[in-house]
Amino acid sequence: MLMKRDEAKRQIVAEWHPRAKSNNIVKANGIVALRFFGYLQREHSHLLQFRAQGDKWQWVHIWLREARLVSD
Repeated sequence: MLMKRDEAKRQIVAEWHPRAKSNNIVKANGIVALRFFGYLQREHSHLLQFRAQGDKWQWVHIWLREARLVSD
């Protein structure tokens, strides 16, 4: 079942916080965000079950940037 994009965004951003804390990430860049995306693919693929045009990595990266969790 596909998740709405807004719900996926909320859950993915929420998942960032414990992951960043457990890995002592204070300031993240695009490489760190890409590693987080890989983690989502392996451990929480259900969070990536949302309808989107294009690459889901791009959506996740944008969401993390909008939340000011990642800088480029």
